[in-house]
Amino acid sequence: MGSALLDHVELTFLRDQIKAPAVYLATATRHPWLAGIYERRGYEGFYKHTRNDDEMILLRKVLNPEIYETPEVAEYKRFEPQLLATARIAPRDLVHCRKIFPTV
Repeated sequence: MGSALLDHVELTFLRDQIKAPAVYLATATRHPWLAGIYERRGYEGFYKHTRNDDEMILLRKVLNPEIYETPEVAEYKRFEPQLLATARIAPRDLVHCRKIFPTV
């Protein structure tokens, strides 16, 4: 039941209706089974962040590869190259990390 609901939200709503390039989520590493559940559903971990002594892992699942690289990301590459050089994550993901964790 849970998988059917997630499929509907990810594919019918986010991908087809909203045209979202990807879906992102975060979970605490103190719950290791959660990351495994999402990874089996096609998510991949791309960033770890510690906040208030709690380590979080950010995961993403690309829904629309053709629109995954956005103009917003291109601008980010242009104006923050030093941060990108040290971040070791994809620029498009760093844009989304900044929205979740403004201090990244």
